[in-house]
Amino acid sequence: MKSILFYILIISPLLINGQCKTLKEMWPKIDSAQQINDHRSIINYALKVDTAEKYYPRLLNLIASSYARIGNIDSAFYFLYRSIDEGFIMILTIYEPEFKLLHNDNRWEKITELHIKKYMSKNDLKDQDLIMPLIELGYNDMLFREEIQNNNFKKSNGADSAYIDSITAIQMQYDSLNRIKLDKYINEYGWPDISLVGKGLSLNAFLVIQHAPLEYQKKYLPMFENAVKRKQADPVNYAYLVDRIAMYEGEKQIYGTQLHYNSENILEVYPIKDKKNVDKKRAEVGLGSLKKYLKIMGIDNYY
Repeated sequence: MKSILFYILIISPLLINGQCKTLKEMWPKIDSAQQINDHRSIINYALKVDTAEKYYPRLLNLIASSYARIGNIDSAFYFLYRSIDEGFIMILTIYEPEFKLLHNDNRWEKITELHIKKYMSKNDLKDQDLIMPLIELGYNDMLFREEIQNNNFKKSNGADSAYIDSITAIQMQYDSLNRIKLDKYINEYGWPDISLVGKGLSLNAFLVIQHAPLEYQKKYLPMFENAVKRKQADPVNYAYLVDRIAMYEGEKQIYGTQLHYNSENILEVYPIKDKKNVDKKRAEVGLGSLKKYLKIMGIDNYY
């Protein structure tokens, strides 16, 4: 009944009034609202997009996350169910920070079950025991990381740092636990090949390694490289790890994936070994041009 009423009160008027727009028309407004965390505007703009759009199921998930962020739990679940019904399957949804508020609701278990079931079906996976530990690793890795990253710049500019320091300490404890669990997983099952766990969950092994100390990263680099050669790991993630290790060792990076804040708190590219041929190296692993990447990251003073 709630779903029917929601459709009548919210969706139907948009259709009747002819307000449906293309995603191309509305995305600049949605993106601008995302930049300032204006979740009510995100919802308002997204609801105007034509339901026939190719990426509409993904947009439904965005609407759900926006409702979750403003505390409208029922609407968040409504759009989560709709996104799944429309075919949007993203295993990351299970542990994305914006959905934390939903985790204590009885309906969350059903959402989790649906995502796992459809994820396994979509990727033709057979063994759920292989994927459940990786889901936990992903949840632990994302627990406070986004919040920490969003607040670190504020901290460097004099904001109260007590809370940031406390959640950073908690995240570091979970990172340490994740490394122990990944060691155990790899000892038992081997590298989480894409063919066994899907690309979405294979990513989680990379995230644990990427957020680990240097020696831990170097320990798994050969295994990661072998998986890439076997087409069982994403070469893009491999490029990020290679660059991260180079940065930690004080060497220049190869692919231009690593950014850092300079002494003036300005975000910039960490030095690149061969700037002239960096786009060629990026293309080899499936990365777009450095210029486009830097534009997305808001850096326009490199070229």
